[in-house]
Amino acid sequence: MAHLSRIASPKLWNIPRKGRKWITRTSPGPHSLGSSINLSILLKYILGYSNSQRDVKEIINNGDIKVDSKIRKDYHFAVGLMDTISFDKLNENYRVLLNKKGKIILTKISKEESIKKPFKILTKTLLKNKKMQLNLSNGKNILVDKDSYKVSDTLIMDLLTNKIVDHLPLKEGSIIYLTGGSKIGHVGKVVSITKANGTQQSKILFTLDKTKNETLKEYAFVIGDDKSVITTPENES
Repeated sequence: MAHLSRIASPKLWNIPRKGRKWITRTSPGPHSLGSSINLSILLKYILGYSNSQRDVKEIINNGDIKVDSKIRKDYHFAVGLMDTISFDKLNENYRVLLNKKGKIILTKISKEESIKKPFKILTKTLLKNKKMQLNLSNGKNILVDKDSYKVSDTLIMDLLTNKIVDHLPLKEGSIIYLTGGSKIGHVGKVVSITKANGTQQSKILFTLDKTKNETLKEYAFVIGDDKSVITTPENES
């Protein structure tokens, strides 16, 4: 089905809930329906670049939009957290983030930053050939020769070469972006990490505006050691 009821659309879509009943459905891809938005909704409601589906199709079919440095021509295509969106003709580049209400937003970034993307290590798998496979956010998997990475660390990848250009471990002092919980969309600094005990989940104590807060480890996305390596709404010029 090509459409979805507005009422049933994901909560992170910042769209009017009243009006026409149907809205463009996101196709299966690197992100799940509940954690992404499609290019049609992005062009219409977030960027305001089109007023009709005809305009959306024209922009898409002309190859005017890139996601993670690759031209995409499917207006159902899913984009989600940390993806980069580029319009070369307009010299505009954005990163997909979440605002403090948990809604998807776009933050302006430089052309140089648009080819760098952070991936969170979700799990690790030791293969039969003794190589380690890192299973990353967005459904991406990579093989590494040296197992110097831990779950919840962040890898900065060059989207043009598909190579690791930086490794940001989750540790005391790390700068983290909150992807869930009461402080979603905020940037904090890790004070301490409490390991899981039994059925308990690992927790992180972090500072935000000089106050201490607590969140689940799964909500912490490392974006820097001493300072953020990506542009966020808080450090956007």
